[in-house]
Amino acid sequence: NAQISLASVLFLFFACISPALAFGSLFSEATENQVGVVETILATAVCGIMYALFSGQPICIMGATGPEYAYTVVFYSMCKALDIEFL
Repeated sequence: NAQISLASVLFLFFACISPALAFGSLFSEATENQVGVVETILATAVCGIMYALFSGQPICIMGATGPEYAYTVVFYSMCKALDIEFL
């Protein structure tokens, strides 16, 4: 049924885009705009497509999480303290 499929696609789109926007803005603030919303959306999309193609489970929602944010902030701080390039 096309109506149910469209509803599912729209639900998953907004379920995936919301954390990407939220965490993207947090990443942007923490890394002085080196990683931002666009990079987070792109990474979520690429990882989701690769996971769907190779895992056999296409409905898993991929995206940024709190532990990933914490790791990125600590890693950025270390790079800044050691005067090495972050990206």
